[in-house]
Amino acid sequence: MSRRVVFEEDVPKVETARGERFASTRRQLGRAAGGVQLGCSLMEVPPGKRAWPAHFHSTNEEALYILSGSGTLRIGKDAVPLRAGAYVALPVSTEAHQLINTGDGCCAISASAPCTPPTSACTPTRARSACSRAWPPAVTPPSAP
Repeated sequence: MSRRVVFEEDVPKVETARGERFASTRRQLGRAAGGVQLGCSLMEVPPGKRAWPAHFHSTNEEALYILSGSGTLRIGKDAVPLRAGAYVALPVSTEAHQLINTGDGCCAISASAPCTPPTSACTPTRARSACSRAWPPAVTPPSAP
């Protein structure tokens, strides 16, 4: 297999869960294929779960593509229904977003974002915004060839 091509089944699946509301599995496809500046993850979110806490990106864009299943994307105060075939552009903003699987089956998404510093996700709270590189899990780019 070429270093630039990977198949989903060959990339380790990492399960993440926090409390009762958040759960997903993630395969870091971009990293496994040797990507240095662009990350791409295959994520699967079980029914009734949120992929991650509501957050916004202060320094980088993110894109989501719904591969299968359905859900709701919270963007600010809006709730946007999603289904397979939906593409979502999330530019740099202070408007929080969050994916919730509101369907009956697994919601599979492709999530892409730059993985070059600085990349930060900020989680708004009632009192302040907390910025972190820990959630979603940070992507460490591989060494250049």
